[in-house]
Amino acid sequence: MYGGAGSSGKYAYVKGRDFYELHLDRPASYFGLHVSAADDSNIMRFFNHGEKVFEHFLKDFLERLGEHRAAYKGNKTYKLWWGGLSNSGQEYLFLNFFYNGGPVYDRVRFSGAFESDNHSVGNRTIMSGSYVMDSYV
Repeated sequence: MYGGAGSSGKYAYVKGRDFYELHLDRPASYFGLHVSAADDSNIMRFFNHGEKVFEHFLKDFLERLGEHRAAYKGNKTYKLWWGGLSNSGQEYLFLNFFYNGGPVYDRVRFSGAFESDNHSVGNRTIMSGSYVMDSYV
């Protein structure tokens, strides 16, 4: 509905009680993605061999942004005719998930009116970006 990264091209979207999944050929320990129009219903669940290993509620990340949350509001790549940002009530951000201790997931499930783009998968040994929070099942 509000586009992927850059407000163009194809992107993943799910609404209501539906979900979509990303299946990997081999386990990984890093996952990154661009989230468009984040909201409190967005959930990501990570699985390894059918067992849920992590569950991330985007509302928890958004709350942890605190006073900086306003900086992520609105689609920065799509300005309205009067100069305002499109969809200024929701956040647009790129999230990185690093899991210490080696490969931990082989499937990711997205649910809750989730819009995402630029999914990045790998096995990282060096963390980058801003630390926000730990997450546990």
